[in-house]
Amino acid sequence: MWLYDDGIVAFPTVYEKDFIAYKEGKIHNILNTTKEEKEEMKNLDNEISVSDEELKMYVDNIFAEQYRNNSYQKLLKAKNTKYYFHFINAYKLVENGKDSYANICCMAVDELKRKR
Repeated sequence: MWLYDDGIVAFPTVYEKDFIAYKEGKIHNILNTTKEEKEEMKNLDNEISVSDEELKMYVDNIFAEQYRNNSYQKLLKAKNTKYYFHFINAYKLVENGKDSYANICCMAVDELKRKR
């Protein structure tokens, strides 16, 4: 599976623009992760906590307005779970310029919705 840095899926064997992006190093295969990427993924499990106000700010920055309240409530109920940790740690990576980790923030909340 190939992705651009902003998380958009690419198909370099199908579309010429994606193939050109592949040649220019603008997309990467998420199944062939670098050592650094594997470490970042491992670090998503690190136990971390933030204030409720800070969590609300993170949610507001990641989600469209219609999803914010529900997502925030799910995360509040999930404190001290792996999904909460994944959301916070992924958001910290987004803050540091790793925009593709915004998808992990969304997936963490999506998993909460499925579990409960």
